[in-house]
Amino acid sequence: GVQTCALPISCPYKFFARYGLLAKERKDAKLKSVDVGNVLHKVAELYVKNEKKIAKIATEAEKEKYVDGLISFVFETERVKSATNKHMLVSLASEAKRLTKALDFQSALSMFVPVGEELRFGDKTGNAVKLSSGIKIEGKIDRLDECGNDFRVIDYKTGQIELSPSAVYYGKKVQLFVYLLAEANRGKRPIGAFYLPIRNTYVDETEGDFLQSYKMQGYFVNDVEAIVKMDKSLSLDSAKSKVIDVALSTSKESKKTGEVKVNAKNYILSEELFNGALRYIFDLCSLATKEILAGNIEASPLELGSKEECEYCEFRSAC
Repeated sequence: GVQTCALPISCPYKFFARYGLLAKERKDAKLKSVDVGNVLHKVAELYVKNEKKIAKIATEAEKEKYVDGLISFVFETERVKSATNKHMLVSLASEAKRLTKALDFQSALSMFVPVGEELRFGDKTGNAVKLSSGIKIEGKIDRLDECGNDFRVIDYKTGQIELSPSAVYYGKKVQLFVYLLAEANRGKRPIGAFYLPIRNTYVDETEGDFLQSYKMQGYFVNDVEAIVKMDKSLSLDSAKSKVIDVALSTSKESKKTGEVKVNAKNYILSEELFNGALRYIFDLCSLATKEILAGNIEASPLELGSKEECEYCEFRSAC
């Protein structure tokens, strides 16, 4: 799996404890953040899958009833209704509704169309990522979108989103790029890999821009045409995207010449750098799996700045 490649780099012993010893935390009946993530993932998956059907519903009341039924179905199948902290269930249902509104909002502004949800890759589907170590990576992509010859991958993300080139370089954040590698044989151009934030926190829906709190963040190609396809509302008069974390340059020169440029960010890459990052992640995952095969289980946690893998490690007491 994708995380199997990242863990040996983060800490070889953590990988050994999880996948060698098969150690797990004791379960209880409380609704944890991981359960929240699973529920919201499922709501997003089913909503996007039924998006065309929902769009044909005549009235807002009928649409809301359909969405309530979808959310209730997910709660039943994920068995969260038996959770002991009932107040969190009410909050979670509210967040699920907000999430569907955000998905609607983004869809209306995008020319990209979902072509797959919970899309598996591996030997059975014929698109496993075959590393030079001989190991094959398999996994599941939350969402795959296409527009013409371009495609992007989207991962529904609970918790904090950290776009850090150093985290990619050191192998801590390889997931999005591995998803792109898995779809590289589609014969289409990869233009971006995004996190779509989903969270179970209070949001004031009376504020007009609350939907922008779901703005997608990720690594993508500095191609104005492709970026505008991801947010049709972008222009020199409306330079800040409501869908992805990007803004067009509004300099005097741009307004004078009409030339559209993108404000520089370290996660917006030239096509050459973007493709180079994909090759680098392939080599890094190959190296990580070679370490696994060599039997490296040393407790040597990765340190990035002031953060260390040990801080929130579930295996601290067994290390």
